[in-house]
Amino acid sequence: MPARTVSKDAQPRLSIVVIAQDEEHDIRACIESALFADELVVVDGGSVDRTVEIAASYPGVRVIERPWAGYAPQWNFAISAATGDWVMTLSADEAITAELAVELREAIESARYDALRASFQFYVFGRHLRFGIFQLHRELRCVRREMLLGMSDDLVHEHLLAAPEARSHNLAGKIVHKTYATREECLRKSDRYIELEATELAASIEQRGMHLMPFSLRDVLRALRSSSGAGVSVRERLRPLKNSRPSYLTWFCGPLVRFLFDYVVCLGFLDGSTGLFLSRTGAAYTYRRYVRAQELLSAKRPQ
Repeated sequence: MPARTVSKDAQPRLSIVVIAQDEEHDIRACIESALFADELVVVDGGSVDRTVEIAASYPGVRVIERPWAGYAPQWNFAISAATGDWVMTLSADEAITAELAVELREAIESARYDALRASFQFYVFGRHLRFGIFQLHRELRCVRREMLLGMSDDLVHEHLLAAPEARSHNLAGKIVHKTYATREECLRKSDRYIELEATELAASIEQRGMHLMPFSLRDVLRALRSSSGAGVSVRERLRPLKNSRPSYLTWFCGPLVRFLFDYVVCLGFLDGSTGLFLSRTGAAYTYRRYVRAQELLSAKRPQ
């Protein structure tokens, strides 16, 4: 991303960018939590509800309407529209806690860091989720522009990228994330994400062919135990395996391992029926992603 020229004596400016699509129920809380920023940019992908109207009602919030182009392209457009020395990404169904807002300012003004990670406080079906694999989630969300490489090109579960030499720091404050309002919404999103991830996986296997080595459960455990992953979420530790071909043992045992890790090791059972539902859905997601990728590959083979 291009650097902006600023005075050396000026305090670093923080831009927060939001992408939205039919988020009238959550966009108000999102914007109000981010008003402390020097610049707030909301990029709407063509909402048919009141998202744009609500966002535009806040003085100083810059609203840009741009047809939906996919998660990563939409984020990269929003990032390029920001003018601050630091850029933070925030989804429309997320909100920054007061503690995190203070911590962000202190970390940015200290000039000791280039990239900041945040952890999350998840709300599922209207209740605070206190246990399970979600509690291990941490993401890079705020980067100094000189170190900002943009958003990854993943079709789903895209993530912010910083230069390898960036000095990173884990913040204690939380981002509140309202993930799913109902079980039906959870299943709909899972179906959509499975299709996107399976498409990505199938394309990777097809492109790299026999050079794409299968990974095993041992590889998964090694990634989880990686000493370089201190303060890094499970998703980030497993990201190098995302578009690799699983061994048959991993294919069939992976969902069980995912369920046990989420429900037992991460104490998901303490979240009651919600914890059980999410653990089962996560295990099914793992299996169905591989099955759908195999279906896409088989459909392309000559009959």
